Amino acid sequence: MRRILWFLPFAALLFFVGCDKPGHEAEEIPTDGTSWEIINTSDNIMPNLLSGYISNGGEFLAVGASGGFVAVSHDGGEHWTTNAIPEMESEGYAVEGITFANEQVGVFGGKMSLYRTTNGGTTWVDVGEGVVGEDNIKAVQYIGDDIYYAISSGNFFVSNDGGATWTVSEIAHMADLKIGATGMDFYDADHGMLSTTGFFTFYTNDGGQNWYVEPLGMDTVFYDVAAVDTGIYYLCGQAGVIVYRSLAIDTTLCHYDTTIIIDSSMIIDTDTIPIDTTWEVDTTFDITFVDSFDTTVGIYNRANNDYNRELTSIDIYGSYGICVGKADADETVLISEDGGATWNKIPYANVYGDLLWTQFTPEGDAAILVGNDGVRGGGAIRICDGTFSNWNAANFGTTIAMQDMVFLDSQNGVFVGKKGAIYTTNDGGNTLIARVCPMAPDTGDITISGVAFISSTDGIAVGTDTLIIKTSDGGKSWQYLSGDNISAETDIDHLNKIQMVSENVGYIVGSGGIVLKTEDGGNTWVQKSVPDGIGCELLSLCFVSEDEGWVVGGSGVVLHTADGGDSWTQQETGVNSSLTGVKFVSSKLGWICGNMAILRTSDGGVNWEFTQVEPNLFGFFRDIDFSDSEHGWIVGNFGYILHTVDGGDTWYRQATGYTENNLYAIYILDNSHIWATGDNGIVMKLVP
Repeated sequence: MRRILWFLPFAALLFFVGCDKPGHEAEEIPTDGTSWEIINTSDNIMPNLLSGYISNGGEFLAVGASGGFVAVSHDGGEHWTTNAIPEMESEGYAVEGITFANEQVGVFGGKMSLYRTTNGGTTWVDVGEGVVGEDNIKAVQYIGDDIYYAISSGNFFVSNDGGATWTVSEIAHMADLKIGATGMDFYDADHGMLSTTGFFTFYTNDGGQNWYVEPLGMDTVFYDVAAVDTGIYYLCGQAGVIVYRSLAIDTTLCHYDTTIIIDSSMIIDTDTIPIDTTWEVDTTFDITFVDSFDTTVGIYNRANNDYNRELTSIDIYGSYGICVGKADADETVLISEDGGATWNKIPYANVYGDLLWTQFTPEGDAAILVGNDGVRGGGAIRICDGTFSNWNAANFGTTIAMQDMVFLDSQNGVFVGKKGAIYTTNDGGNTLIARVCPMAPDTGDITISGVAFISSTDGIAVGTDTLIIKTSDGGKSWQYLSGDNISAETDIDHLNKIQMVSENVGYIVGSGGIVLKTEDGGNTWVQKSVPDGIGCELLSLCFVSEDEGWVVGGSGVVLHTADGGDSWTQQETGVNSSLTGVKFVSSKLGWICGNMAILRTSDGGVNWEFTQVEPNLFGFFRDIDFSDSEHGWIVGNFGYILHTVDGGDTWYRQATGYTENNLYAIYILDNSHIWATGDNGIVMKLVP
């Protein structure tokens, strides 16, 4: 057995590199001179994001990440201008805060860094030299009237000329308390608050000239603060805690019922400290708190909502609030529709990772969430409207395995895959822009296995647990089709592939021998019966008209119908392995590929011939497509791409050595525009 196992891969290698018997001339295999190139891989991915900005109804976006990465989009994430600031990239410094005065002038900060753009993010200029020093800028905010604020752990930065020049001042008592600022928000040029790494907040009513310390009264670290112009401040932090606090403006601070013990000797009642008095404290002090506090403080009851992870960012606009955090699965977002009084989880942000920043637009008509998606890889961006009714994604790149694709023209296409992955491209597959998959409450983790389009705007995708979703805008947004619209006599574990034969008629195949048909453009689906005993996975289909088509699947099953699925004939192929792809160019001429199998028929499947022209061609072939009766391609595991120019009489391998990623799908728009896709988000394109 060992000798046989050793020989198999060697035999396959001989076939693909060529091995001729002594004394025999090599048989010439016809080719057409085409080749392939890789145009997208998991390397072309947006990195894990730390900060973001949104305005203009969600059309203007800016995000920052580690390594000095900053990206700006002026069209809602359809196209991006990206930069990696060399000085930050070489040191691995992160962009931790970014904001804009308008779509041209903006500022971002990071470790030892403050940069400014005046051309919408095309280029950035260092404006922090001599000011930032060793500081790590945590947050930046545009206040209006050319005023920007920024904070580091212990310093406050101000620019009064649109971010061109900056002054810096120490935040009083921050160092004394041995803590650092974590977040900042101002609701006008004077009034703002800082969250900190300790159990204190810092408040100012004069634009940061003076800071007033207030003990929180609880042993929780807060990471961000949201200021509302009514004088209410919201903080979020450890263990899923959200607190809100009302501060009387320009009078006295409304303190907790708390005492501060300084040097364990002098006790000061905090209610007696006026707002215009700074605290003089000894660096050796100790602080303890009483476990009761003012009724003006509210706490989000995380126990009722089963959320106890770190909350990293919060923002409030009018009656709506949004808060994001760290998680080990989806549901990393909390929303409020009553001004922050109560909060609830949402299940449809569709992010499998940590969200680290959120912000409403200045007009409150949209919000952005940024972070990372550990499952799909790289950064994650989610955009919602001001009422959380609609969600979209705008990050690019992925490490997910793509299961299927469709191109609407030479530039615009849609890719689908594991973990509910949906991506669109507007540049011929070079860039993949993420989209949000709507999931029914009980779907959980899903794979989207098939996609088809009726027109340039209307499409349908299918996947796990009878998932059928529809789009009417070219794949940018998707809607879930209720199970009430699917009539099936058996339970469906998975739907694999879909083909829309016309504007109204289409078919889906899936597990358990399932075949579904629509006659109203995908609004409703009805199960079509297959022969008794066909209970295997049906993996692919090809219809040449509304009535005639073939489906293939496990155990070498091939089924043919000529009456729209009302009756089926099982066709014998002599193959018992899984058949994964089928293509007919007429009612007579067709091909099938599968596990170590390539089949051809010229009589509609009455007879199938095994067209593997060399005995040592080993491979699991996943998909097949033909542009005409002569030119065809097959893709499969280990990056195999086979090509024929003589109708399948002979096949030769293209793109040898380009990739070892498994390829699952091929799509032919025309002889000059052909794509293949598969593991790790790889996209390959034919070079005619």
